[in-house]
Amino acid sequence: MSFAAETKAALCELKIKKMCCRTALLLGILRAANQFSDREIRFTTRSRQTAALTVSLLIECFGDIDSAGFTDESELLSVVGEESDAHDAEEGGESYQISLTGSQAKVICECFPLTDDGRFGA
Repeated sequence: MSFAAETKAALCELKIKKMCCRTALLLGILRAANQFSDREIRFTTRSRQTAALTVSLLIECFGDIDSAGFTDESELLSVVGEESDAHDAEEGGESYQISLTGSQAKVICECFPLTDDGRFGA
Protein backbone atom coordinates (compact mmCIF):
# COMPACT_ATOMS: atom_id res chain seq x y z
CA MET A 1 0.00 0.00 0.00
CA SER A 2 1.34 3.45 -0.88
CA PHE A 3 2.10 6.14 1.68
CA ALA A 4 -0.82 8.22 0.36
CA ALA A 5 -3.22 5.27 0.69
CA GLU A 6 -1.99 4.57 4.23
CA THR A 7 -2.40 8.24 5.19
CA LYS A 8 -5.92 8.42 3.78
CA ALA A 9 -6.90 5.23 5.61
CA ALA A 10 -5.50 6.58 8.89
CA LEU A 11 -7.39 9.87 8.51
CA CYS A 12 -10.62 8.02 7.81
CA GLU A 13 -10.24 5.98 10.99
CA LEU A 14 -9.91 9.03 13.25
CA LYS A 15 -12.87 9.67 15.55
CA ILE A 16 -12.98 13.46 15.45
CA LYS A 17 -15.82 14.91 17.50
CA LYS A 18 -15.29 18.67 17.57
CA MET A 19 -16.93 20.44 14.66
CA CYS A 20 -13.99 22.83 14.25
CA CYS A 21 -11.63 19.85 13.87
CA ARG A 22 -13.98 18.10 11.41
CA THR A 23 -14.11 21.31 9.36
CA ALA A 24 -10.29 21.49 9.43
CA LEU A 25 -10.13 17.90 8.18
CA LEU A 26 -12.47 18.79 5.32
CA LEU A 27 -10.30 21.79 4.47
CA GLY A 28 -7.22 19.55 4.42
CA ILE A 29 -8.91 17.11 2.08
CA LEU A 30 -10.16 19.86 -0.22
CA ARG A 31 -6.68 21.42 -0.28
CA ALA A 32 -5.64 18.34 -2.26
CA ALA A 33 -8.44 18.89 -4.79
CA ASN A 34 -7.61 18.74 -8.48
CA GLN A 35 -9.47 22.00 -8.98
CA PHE A 36 -10.35 24.60 -6.34
CA SER A 37 -12.03 27.85 -7.33
CA ASP A 38 -15.31 29.64 -6.68
CA ARG A 39 -16.56 28.17 -9.96
CA GLU A 40 -15.56 24.54 -9.44
CA ILE A 41 -14.12 22.23 -6.83
CA ARG A 42 -13.18 18.78 -8.11
CA PHE A 43 -11.63 16.12 -5.88
CA THR A 44 -10.74 12.67 -7.22
CA THR A 45 -9.50 9.73 -5.17
CA ARG A 46 -9.17 5.97 -5.52
CA SER A 47 -10.14 5.53 -1.87
CA ARG A 48 -13.84 4.79 -1.40
CA GLN A 49 -13.36 5.51 2.32
CA THR A 50 -11.88 8.98 1.67
CA ALA A 51 -14.61 9.82 -0.83
CA ALA A 52 -17.33 8.77 1.62
CA LEU A 53 -15.71 10.76 4.44
CA THR A 54 -15.42 13.86 2.25
CA VAL A 55 -19.07 13.69 1.21
CA SER A 56 -20.11 13.10 4.82
CA LEU A 57 -18.09 16.12 5.99
CA LEU A 58 -19.50 18.32 3.20
CA ILE A 59 -23.04 17.43 4.21
CA GLU A 60 -22.26 17.85 7.90
CA CYS A 61 -20.44 21.16 7.52
CA PHE A 62 -22.60 22.72 4.81
CA GLY A 63 -25.88 20.77 4.88
CA ASP A 64 -27.74 23.61 6.54
CA ILE A 65 -27.13 25.85 3.54
CA ASP A 66 -30.25 25.00 1.55
CA SER A 67 -29.40 26.98 -1.57
CA ALA A 68 -26.11 25.13 -2.01
CA GLY A 69 -27.69 21.66 -2.06
CA PHE A 70 -25.28 19.77 0.21
CA THR A 71 -27.88 17.24 1.29
CA ASP A 72 -27.89 14.56 -1.42
CA GLU A 73 -24.89 12.23 -1.33
CA SER A 74 -25.68 10.75 -4.74
CA GLU A 75 -25.43 14.17 -6.38
CA LEU A 76 -22.06 14.97 -4.78
CA LEU A 77 -20.20 11.71 -5.46
CA SER A 78 -19.73 9.74 -8.65
CA VAL A 79 -17.61 6.79 -9.75
CA VAL A 80 -15.57 8.10 -12.65
CA GLY A 81 -13.72 5.07 -13.95
CA GLU A 82 -11.89 1.87 -13.37
CA GLU A 83 -8.15 1.42 -13.45
CA SER A 84 -6.37 -1.82 -14.21
CA ASP A 85 -2.92 -1.63 -12.64
CA ALA A 86 -1.98 -3.45 -9.42
CA HIS A 87 -1.84 -0.31 -7.28
CA ASP A 88 -5.41 0.61 -8.17
CA ALA A 89 -6.58 -2.92 -7.45
CA GLU A 90 -5.57 -2.36 -3.81
CA GLU A 91 -8.02 0.50 -3.62
CA GLY A 92 -10.87 -1.28 -5.39
CA GLY A 93 -9.97 -0.35 -8.96
CA GLU A 94 -12.32 2.60 -9.18
CA SER A 95 -11.86 6.34 -8.94
CA TYR A 96 -14.34 8.46 -7.05
CA GLN A 97 -14.96 12.09 -7.90
CA ILE A 98 -16.60 14.80 -5.88
CA SER A 99 -17.52 17.69 -8.11
CA LEU A 100 -19.00 20.93 -6.82
CA THR A 101 -19.99 23.77 -9.11
CA GLY A 102 -21.95 26.99 -8.96
CA SER A 103 -23.37 27.88 -5.57
CA GLN A 104 -21.78 24.83 -3.89
CA ALA A 105 -18.24 25.86 -4.89
CA LYS A 106 -18.94 29.49 -4.06
CA VAL A 107 -20.19 28.68 -0.54
CA ILE A 108 -17.06 26.65 0.22
CA CYS A 109 -14.72 29.30 -1.18
CA GLU A 110 -16.41 31.93 0.97
CA CYS A 111 -15.79 29.78 4.05
CA PHE A 112 -12.24 28.81 3.03
CA PRO A 113 -10.91 31.89 1.20
CA LEU A 114 -7.71 31.78 -0.83
CA THR A 115 -5.01 34.43 -0.62
CA ASP A 116 -3.56 36.00 -3.77
CA ASP A 117 -0.79 33.38 -3.85
CA GLY A 118 -3.31 30.48 -3.77
CA ARG A 119 -3.03 29.57 -0.09
CA PHE A 120 -5.94 29.15 2.27
CA GLY A 121 -6.39 31.96 4.77
CA ALA A 122 -8.17 35.19 5.40
